[in-house]
Amino acid sequence: MSDETVDICVRNSAGRTQLNLYASDEAKAAAMLAKKSGLPQAYLELIVLPEWVTNLDQRVAYQNSGELMHIRIPIHGGSLPLFD
Repeated sequence: MSDETVDICVRNSAGRTQLNLYASDEAKAAAMLAKKSGLPQAYLELIVLPEWVTNLDQRVAYQNSGELMHIRIPIHGGSLPLFD
């Protein structure tokens, strides 16, 4: 991870999906500055597991393809609620 990178990892483990955020102090400071200036563009990248595909026909087609789907979603804003 570079100094200004925030890694967001979605992991499927033991039947549970976990979201982990990793950010250096430099990345946190850069994110605050970016929020104020509107720059830079952020993305969420992940590999989609077949069990996450909600449409059954699409899930079956994806499973039968034997390939993994990598997606890159542009993020324009958001929030991080606190969990109990």
